[in-house]
Amino acid sequence: MTRIVLALSIAMAATGCLGVLGEPSGGPGPGPGPTPGPGTDGGIEPTSDSGPRPGPEPEPTTCGDDVGPRMVRRLTARQYQRSLEAIFESPDVPTADVLSDPVVHGFRVDATQAVIRDLGAQQVMTHAERVASWAVANRLAVITTCQTIDATCRDQFVRSLGARVFREPLSDTQLSAYAALFDSESTFPAAAELVIAAMLQSPYFLYRREIGTPETAGRHRLTPHELASELAYLLTDAPPDSTLRAAADAGQLATPDDLARELDRILATPAAADTMGEFAMGWLEIADLPSRAKDDAVFMLTPALRASMLGETRTLFLHVLREGGTLRELLTADYTFVDAPLRAHYGITEGGGGGGEFQRVTLPAVRAPGVLGHASVLTRHALAATSSPVARGHLVRERFLCEDLPAPPPGVPTDSVRTPGTTTTRQRYLEHSANETCAACHRLMDPIGFSLEHYDAFGRYRADENGMPIDVTGVVHGAPGGDVPLDGAESLIDWLADSAQARSCFTHYLSYYSYGIEGCDDVVVDESAPLRDVLAAIVRANHFRERTD
Repeated sequence: MTRIVLALSIAMAATGCLGVLGEPSGGPGPGPGPTPGPGTDGGIEPTSDSGPRPGPEPEPTTCGDDVGPRMVRRLTARQYQRSLEAIFESPDVPTADVLSDPVVHGFRVDATQAVIRDLGAQQVMTHAERVASWAVANRLAVITTCQTIDATCRDQFVRSLGARVFREPLSDTQLSAYAALFDSESTFPAAAELVIAAMLQSPYFLYRREIGTPETAGRHRLTPHELASELAYLLTDAPPDSTLRAAADAGQLATPDDLARELDRILATPAAADTMGEFAMGWLEIADLPSRAKDDAVFMLTPALRASMLGETRTLFLHVLREGGTLRELLTADYTFVDAPLRAHYGITEGGGGGGEFQRVTLPAVRAPGVLGHASVLTRHALAATSSPVARGHLVRERFLCEDLPAPPPGVPTDSVRTPGTTTTRQRYLEHSANETCAACHRLMDPIGFSLEHYDAFGRYRADENGMPIDVTGVVHGAPGGDVPLDGAESLIDWLADSAQARSCFTHYLSYYSYGIEGCDDVVVDESAPLRDVLAAIVRANHFRERTD
């Protein structure tokens, strides 16, 4: 019976990411509105139906003037697993495909789309029980300092575990509910397993709360522990570390300066390096490179080389972010970081050694500077056997300029440009400009992609194609101030580096990644601001600390 009630309550609580999560067990519901704030949840799992419930599909959520609405955000699959590892202080926690994260705008962070439904609730329950059994067998000494069934040990265990799992201290009502569950067993291991399994199914574990406490009419300030979780999951995809928890406990996350201080500290950690790398891959839409179909008859793109390509981009992005570099530097850097496989792929002879370690090198003259010249970007935004001016132009328009482009009309044939021929790629793609059905959209993409034609479907430099010279002239149509002529990758990169639209677009994507909702990207930074200052401005913004009804 306990299993059925727990699973059912999750399904009821998580039908949407906004609305009532629950109320004290056996008591009146809190009425309309978001999840109750800290200290108001009285049950192991809320089960009452009182109060309105959100519909089956979450509604789009955006910021208002400067802050967005109160909400709860389901942990991503990555955050879920890292949270379990943090709770039990072990990388050996059992794993399972429990949560599925929809990809929105290239990222898996959307606060309005990630919810737990019936099947997911069953999977959560099953995995929670598996993890609880493993934890009692392997990590009990880590999560408790006593193992007796008296009230003192029981309450100490429940409070300590609850703070780990819920990322904030338990309320007295929560303590009483979990203590009663503990008391239903006659031995400490059995009681601990039941409490662990129950907590790992709770919305207070599965969802991050951004609810706050009333400050002024219609305005709510996030609690210190909510802020700690918001910052930790943004930067590390994991719960707050001991230093951040201590700052929350001491009330030292109240000001923008407090948050900026912790931002600087956490950015230096390996966990932040990994998570900021995830942002870079989502922004550039290269995360799926390991599974991207490529033609082995043209070039054998091994899994190791694919990983090296992604490693180069992650390493450069993190270097620029940590060292105070700007978007201009990220786009125009005349250096990069390579390991042995990528060194060979680029034909770089400088340095050497290091094996799997990424080393800083100066780019050869034939390599385009910055991230647009990376093999990860050029290879991902290409076809299986040939380059793709369309895909590369689309990348620039949508990920660097934040311009929405319509999908191609149904039934439009593309076979003529998908396979290598005896002509150049440019010559084959010029058909788009002659076809009235294609021309309107392709004039926005193809001429930009033509400037990158010195790089094939695997990001390798080529001086010619099929023995014919490559024409890398192009144009950015409709740019602010008029059309921009292009002549090669450097001309495109230099224009983007000077573009206020590109800087604003980068801020837009970083804001969306940080907040998980649209419309909170009105962060104002100087045009020469380092990337870390853009991130700091997001953390200092009102929306990071406050919410509206």
